[in-house]
Amino acid sequence: MADKSLFEEIIDWIASLSYWEQYLAAKILAKEQITDKDINTAYKYFLEDSNLTKKKLLRPAIKLKTCSPIGPDQMEFKLKEIKGIKGVNALKEDQVIPLSDKLSIIYGDKLHVA
Repeated sequence: MADKSLFEEIIDWIASLSYWEQYLAAKILAKEQITDKDINTAYKYFLEDSNLTKKKLLRPAIKLKTCSPIGPDQMEFKLKEIKGIKGVNALKEDQVIPLSDKLSIIYGDKLHVA
């Protein structure tokens, strides 16, 4: 069995998210502009999913793109650094973490993604 492409891994991950997150992710994958109306709709889905309001909105099926959004010449990439870090207590504001070609290990107590 062939390994999944990065894009397929992302699609699988998106499918595991809440409906409101999938709603916005589908727009991003389709390269659509996220409007204030989209954010308000996603917020309403969030409130419904969190049982903070009654479910009122119709929920169309989320259709994630099934083909890769990049060309074959752009399929491989290498992550060279992590930067723009803010709010991580052990790291300086805007610290740059270079990544090795061979092996890089980043560890800590918990992973928080905002």
